[in-house]
Amino acid sequence: MLLRAYREALRGSSYGRLDDGLALLGGWGFDPAAVTRPVPPERTTS
Repeated sequence: MLLRAYREALRGSSYGRLDDGLALLGGWGFDPAAVTRPVPPERTTS
């Protein structure tokens, strides 16, 4: 299932994956440790 999702995500172009990687590695503009409220888990449609 994961492989199928990656194939679909990369079917048109790999730029989205590259952008996600850069977003994870780059600065977010805030310190995640400073978040004091509960953050709900990401909702997915599967």
